[in-house]
Formats: sequence, structure tokens, C-alpha cells
Amino acid sequence: MVKWQLIALLLVGLGGSLTYVDLFSGLFQLSGFTVTNSGDIICGEECNSTINITTSYWNIGFEHSKVTQNIYIDIGDGRLTKTTIGEYPDTVLYKKWRYGRKLWVNLNNVQNIISTNPEVQVDWLVPTRGKDNWRLLKDGDSWSRLKNNKIKLVGHKEKEQTVKWGFNVSGYVDIDPAWIAEGTAETYNGVYYRIVEVDPSRDGFYYTQVHFWHSEDDLTLIILEK
Repeated sequence: MVKWQLIALLLVGLGGSLTYVDLFSGLFQLSGFTVTNSGDIICGEECNSTINITTSYWNIGFEHSKVTQNIYIDIGDGRLTKTTIGEYPDTVLYKKWRYGRKLWVNLNNVQNIISTNPEVQVDWLVPTRGKDNWRLLKDGDSWSRLKNNKIKLVGHKEKEQTVKWGFNVSGYVDIDPAWIAEGTAETYNGVYYRIVEVDPSRDGFYYTQVHFWHSEDDLTLIILEK
């Protein structure tokens, strides 16, 4: 796995264009991270997807860091240097203490954007008290080691839209699901397919050609029965 100091330097290098996707893609490369997700879903105007994150080594805290916050970072010489956010305002990932297993994310430098295709508004929610209750991320929230840390991503789209979103870090994590427009997909062996052509001779109940979501090639001669 990648050292946190390298991830911190890479995140700074992205400058003001840093999004949640960039942040997640960086954090998921740290030692001990395991990530799963709810996969493709069929939804209308509001789409709810979950990401489950477990970390066996690091605790990750989130806050809008103050300029007076003391931090430890690698300023490019391979060593941890004690400084402040005010002196290095572009800092995204840092430690508050030289030793220990907790890293902090400076949300001041992360745009509240989840990259989607096409672009739609996405909210990052975390669990709160009570069953199935969620709220927006706030200062002091954290991912705790040895626990299942849940994220809910709520996408807001047009009912007829199909939207792709995800995080792809080669060799580390590949999350590549879709929010599929209602009425445009069926399942075959538990996998979502998009209807490409309906055979009119079958009264619209059978589909002679469908398209696998994660392939560029049409899969022909597969017949789905409603």
C-alpha cells in the first residue's frame, strides 16, 4: 500500500480542483482499507447508494481546519515537519501529532462534488442516531478503524436519466456503478441490462437484444422474459 505522506502530497498537487472522488481515491490506497458498495440500482429522481469502508490501520477525521491548527506533514524532504495550516493552506491530509494512527482531512480544500456522467448533484451523508437516519457530513466526523464505516451517496437526477459514478484506482479499488433510469433495464442472472431492441413479434414481452452495462459490446440472442 501507499504511504500516507505520498497521498498527502498527491492531493495537494491537485490544487483547487480536488473533489470527493479524488479524496476517496487517495484514501482508499492507504494501508488496511477495504471498500464495498451497493452496485447498480434502478431509481427515479432520487438515488441512494451506500459505500462500506473498513480500515484495519488508520482512523480518518474530517474537519474544516483553522489556520492556527498545528499539523505534521511532509513538505517534500521525506520527513515530518511541524507547521500550521496557515503556513501551508493547501494541505488536505495531515497529522495533528507526530505519532499515532489518526489522519485528518482539511475539508476547506475539497469541493463538495462527486464526479458523475452526466453531472448531477450528489450529497454525502453519514449515519446518525436512530435507525436508518442520515445527515450531512460535519466537522469531527471520522472513519474508525476496525469498524464498518458507512457512507450514503444521494444522487439527484432527472427521472429518465441514467448516471454513472464511481472511483477507480488501479490495483486498489474499482467502484463503477450506475443509477439506472426506471423502465430502461431488466435483470439477467442478477445483472442489470439495458434494453436496446424489443422484438415486436413477441408482443413486447421478450427482448432479443440487450446491452451489458459494463461492456461496449451488445450481447445478442439473450431472451429475457418478464
